[in-house]
Amino acid sequence: MKLPKHISLIIEHQPHSALYETVEQWLATNDDRDMADLEPEDREEILRTGELWVVHWYPDTPVGSCAVAAATLERALELASK
Repeated sequence: MKLPKHISLIIEHQPHSALYETVEQWLATNDDRDMADLEPEDREEILRTGELWVVHWYPDTPVGSCAVAAATLERALELASK
């Protein structure tokens, strides 16, 4: 498994569920959450399946972070390792 360079890394599955939100609501409120550009195809697949995986990491310091989202863990890890 290839992971991005990081000092801390978090993998979330269905983070919207813990907030009693739908996938659509979560995407609407978290698009600006340091999320790398969400590809339209990935957004469509997330909405189609209702599955949401998020990889969120801090590359060098606890100040700046990166995040990607996808409908599968494999795709999220692929995006994170780019």
